[in-house]
Amino acid sequence: MSEGENWPSGGVSAAMGILASLNQKKHLIIDVGAHEGETAEALHSAHLPHTRCLSIEPNPEAFDNLMSNSQNLKNNNFEIEYLRSAVGSEVGTKSFLLTDQSAVAGLLEPFSGVSARVPTGDHEVVQRFEVDVTTIDTLISNLFFTHIDLLKIDTEGFDLEVLKGAIGALRNNKISVVLCETFFVNYRKDQCFFWDIASFLHEFEYFFVGLYDTRQTSQGRLYTGNGIWVSSLVGQSLGFL
Repeated sequence: MSEGENWPSGGVSAAMGILASLNQKKHLIIDVGAHEGETAEALHSAHLPHTRCLSIEPNPEAFDNLMSNSQNLKNNNFEIEYLRSAVGSEVGTKSFLLTDQSAVAGLLEPFSGVSARVPTGDHEVVQRFEVDVTTIDTLISNLFFTHIDLLKIDTEGFDLEVLKGAIGALRNNKISVVLCETFFVNYRKDQCFFWDIASFLHEFEYFFVGLYDTRQTSQGRLYTGNGIWVSSLVGQSLGFL
């Protein structure tokens, strides 16, 4: 999650608009990198027909705040479940880097130039600890999901690894909409960029829809934004070329 208020409401709103146009009675959403419940709140505000959300967050403190902040969102039309874990391309464990600003914590080391771009020290690593890692395909298998309507990913440059762990689902059109944070400048060591995500999803015939919640660097360069892709089946139903 990048710095700034209201993140990621623009992308969530657009993604939910796509789901609304499909006229479904139920929606299953997986929120990877749920932090303290910002996405859950935006999803709840969309007022779609029955929505089930699995919010996944590896940072223990953020996870506790996620559960506390989202308790009041639950109702007959909105279910929310929680999983304290990271998500990647393989099941296992990884070192999690807690930063001074928890919203930008993650699995990858900060790029050396980030401290110059953000002199407030938000990206300074203050603690490291091991976290469990699962994959989207594992979750689908273990939890008996047949389809994911929206896969939202916000993992501070680790997003391509999350998608690599969803190859089975992507190949079989089990994910309707992907909402993924993407970067255009150096941010984390060994990070992925927008074009890496776009190229990967193109292999599985996912249509790029648009970029939302964009941020710029102090030099005026496009820094980051939330990209939306839809499966070929959804694209066909919406009349995409």
